[in-house]
Parts: sequence; C-alpha cells; structure tokens
Amino acid sequence: MKKNLIFLSWSGKTSHRVALVLRNWIPKLIQDVEPFVSSEDISKGNIWNRDIFDSIKETKYSIICVTKHNQNSKWLNFEAGALNKYEQNGKVCPFLFRVENSDLSGPLELFQTTVGEKNTEEIKKMLIAIRDACNLNKPSDQLLDELIVKFYDDLIRDLNNITEIPLEDLSGRAIDTKDDNTLFVSSPMAGFNSNEKLKKNAVLIDKILDVLENEYSFDFISCPSKNIESSDDFNDKEVAIVSDLKKLQRAEYFLCLFPEPVLSSVLVEIGYSISKGKKCVIIVKDRLNLPFILQEADKRVNNFKIYEVKDWSNLDEYFLKKKDSVFRFERI
Repeated sequence: MKKNLIFLSWSGKTSHRVALVLRNWIPKLIQDVEPFVSSEDISKGNIWNRDIFDSIKETKYSIICVTKHNQNSKWLNFEAGALNKYEQNGKVCPFLFRVENSDLSGPLELFQTTVGEKNTEEIKKMLIAIRDACNLNKPSDQLLDELIVKFYDDLIRDLNNITEIPLEDLSGRAIDTKDDNTLFVSSPMAGFNSNEKLKKNAVLIDKILDVLENEYSFDFISCPSKNIESSDDFNDKEVAIVSDLKKLQRAEYFLCLFPEPVLSSVLVEIGYSISKGKKCVIIVKDRLNLPFILQEADKRVNNFKIYEVKDWSNLDEYFLKKKDSVFRFERI
C-alpha cells in the first residue's frame, strides 16, 4: 500500500501533460507524498484498470486535470465519481488548465476547483488541502509560502510550455493550426434510416472515442458524429461544410467507422482523405459493403488500411487490443 498517494486523473494528451507537470512539481513542496499518474506508475505487465482502481481506493487526495477539450470525457467523469465515492470528505479537486469555472458543466462543476494559472493563492489552497488530507505536519504555512515563492515560476513555465491544438471558429479561420498527430473520426449519421440505429451508432462511437483519447497518443481528435443521437442534433449544411471539412483538412489521420452500406457524406470524406494522402483507416464488417472502387484500395493505395471486424458489439475492445498496429502504416 502506497503512503500519502495523490491521484492525478487525466484524459487526452494535453491533460496528460498537465498531470505530468504536477507529478513532478508537487513533491518539491510537499516531499512526503506520492503522486500517481497511470501512464508512469503502473508497472509493465500489470493489469492497468486493476492498478487504477487500487490506487483510487488508496488515494488521500485527487486532482483531476481538466482542459477545454476533455471536461465531457466519460473516463474523466467516471474517475471523478469513483474518487468522490472513496473520498467522502470532498478531497477531489479539478485543476483547470486554460479553463475558467464558468466554462465547466456537468459533474465536474460540483467540486471546488483550482484555476491552474490564476495566482499563488489558488495553488497554496490546493497544497494545504493535500497536506491536511495526508495528515502531515509539514511544511508549515510559513514554509509553504516560501516554497511557493521559490518554485511557482517553475510550475507556470512548465504549464506554459504545454501546447494544444485548438478548435477553429465557424468562419473557417484556423488558430495556431498544427496538423501533425491529429485524428478525424467519421461515421455515417444522416444515412441511417432510423433514429434507433443512429443512437446505437452514437453509443458505439463514444466508447471508441474514450479508448482513442485515453490509450492512443493523438494530440487532438475531432469527431462530428460525437453526441449525435437523433436527426435533431445535426448541424446545418453550412456548419458541416465549413467546420467539419476544415477539421478534416487539418488532420493527419482519418478513421472511418462504416457499419453498413449507406449513402453518406463519409464517402466524400474518404475520397478527400485519399486524394490528400492522409493516413486512412476504414473499419467495416465486410469490405464488400464499401463502394466497388474502395474494396481493394488497401492493396493499391499507400497509407490506406481496411479492417474487417464482424462483431461490432465490442469494437472499443478491438481498438484497445490493436492500439499498437491500427494506425501503423507501411508503404506498398
């Protein structure tokens, strides 16, 4: 059993970098604590989810690293709920990175937060809460003030060095655009002939996105299909052509989940991605469900892969098992 464990919860690459900064920085001020970040503190060969649950049960204080892109992550909110269950005294603190309290929604807004780059008082309150949660007598408040003066600039420097890929506005203007290591996820929406099929597909996409965000190392993932459960949720055509295609244009990788043969704009997106030389992955139950010209494209086109997966009920587990190979490309 670890002593004075501090659990750092993250989802997505930016949030992960914030967690690593805090993992290195907090022990400089409070030495008798053990920060836990799942990517660093689970031994090779161990069952990762078992280690995470064990650490949640042992933790004395929990910090949830929140960014503008991950606050609705199901995994992040799951961990927040699990941490709150085992820490009945409210020892759970969302650490807001380039996010304000007014931006929060859902379960995370129920917790007392720390705005990471606001001022030293915010940080001091969090450190005092960590010290008290671990029943430590040191550092004293006075010494803590001195340590914050000494090390606060290091924290801000390391946080400022974290880069993230922002969303663009609907005018199509890209802000600080960076294409490398970004993924665009596509799946039919309007092509389904019932809201029941659309909702079932939405649930599947959410599961897969959770795996991609937490287990893969993309800097940014865009998915227009996310949270689309009925035809009432569709963006209008102008928004789709400006926003969705601009995001696809910037992405390095393209993933299409094509569950059945339907007439859908994803076929346009596949064609566009091939023409631009993007690294394309198509998941189908049967490649014969694809248009004729695509059925053998993976044997003729560089950076293009087709995976036939018969059982889609556990497609998220497929992505988990294949994470080292799904997006690995070799020239034909």
